[in-house]
Amino acid sequence: MPQSNSPSWADTHLFSLHGRDAGLTAFVLSDDHAFAAFAANKVFNQPGVYVATNQAGKSYVGYGRDLQYRTLPYTTGLTQPARLICIVGQNRPLSVEEAASLERIIAQVLWPYTNLDKNDDYPLGGRVDLGTYGELHAAWSSVALNFRECAPELARPWLGPDYGHLPAPDDELTRYGGRRIAQRKNLRASSIPTTGGYIIEPGSLVRPEPRKQRHLLGYTHRIESLFAGLLVEDRDALRLTRPIFRDTLASCSRFVFDTSDTAAWQPVPRDFPDSPII
Repeated sequence: MPQSNSPSWADTHLFSLHGRDAGLTAFVLSDDHAFAAFAANKVFNQPGVYVATNQAGKSYVGYGRDLQYRTLPYTTGLTQPARLICIVGQNRPLSVEEAASLERIIAQVLWPYTNLDKNDDYPLGGRVDLGTYGELHAAWSSVALNFRECAPELARPWLGPDYGHLPAPDDELTRYGGRRIAQRKNLRASSIPTTGGYIIEPGSLVRPEPRKQRHLLGYTHRIESLFAGLLVEDRDALRLTRPIFRDTLASCSRFVFDTSDTAAWQPVPRDFPDSPII
């Protein structure tokens, strides 16, 4: 496996884009020569991410332990796309877990308003910590702007709070009285009924880890929220920094406690929506 993705090992038929921080390199394939060159180059037998775009402009994002093998249906088969972008590590190969997390980052770039926390396909792979996830975001931001001409839909350098998949409440939503407080051990949260659902108020404390240790999606959701600043560490819990909207009380419970139990939410007598949060 290569230890460097420098231009010296890139075939002359391959158009490459390099991140300034030496984190990621992307290869843009759009003709028969490029597809053939990529399929024949064994240096791509390493983890990576690919974005296949068809003639209609629709894209599919995936990752593979062996990127060359994973993309063979596109590079040598009848399903050759109009454009194939392959992304690998620049100064070192990505781990499989990093490739899986990078796949999710790119999916959020392409579909920023898609509720990916309900999509079991993102992410696949192992867990990463906040530092590793932050490094992937930084590496992506370093290479993303290079796509402005060849793939402008990918030229989003940074995933901010809008990409955390924690919807903000609409300012026009009617907030009713009847605040509810839920508390379990060191976790304490408050919610207010509103049009079509509930608003979880800032200052609420939520569970730092999913109850099911193999629940990778719930874990990654929290990592993204931490990185975007929607959640911050508060001793042995996470504190919500802005109000978010959830459609049901059970959804509020899943976000705060990682359980669908609604019995924990108890009404506060004589409560009004302009009273202090917890």
